[in-house]
Amino acid sequence: MKRKFFSILVSGPFLLLMVFLTCSCSAENWLTNVVMTNSSGQSIHMWTTGELPDLENILDPGESRTKLLETEVDYITTDITLTVSVSMGDQVLTSSSFTVGEGECTLNVEYSNGSLVEIE
Repeated sequence: MKRKFFSILVSGPFLLLMVFLTCSCSAENWLTNVVMTNSSGQSIHMWTTGELPDLENILDPGESRTKLLETEVDYITTDITLTVSVSMGDQVLTSSSFTVGEGECTLNVEYSNGSLVEIE
């Protein structure tokens, strides 16, 4: 009985350490600045992944706003997909998804003529 208890004490911390190392190495956080510009002639809501239309994201014509997004990814991920949406009042005008590759820090998106376009 003592021998069994001893082996649990020895292997217990080892197993706990292995789980901790696996969890900490399998994910990381990517930071991406999403720059949204309203190039239309009307005030709109413009928001991105993790947001909803509210007073914080109303853009008048010619205005821009930047949202810093933190996205948790696993170690094999090479790109992420972010969605930008535009609405006026309660009606969503358009919504588009954009791919951000590993190492890219900024996504620039412009709303003009009823569509969202990525600006390089």
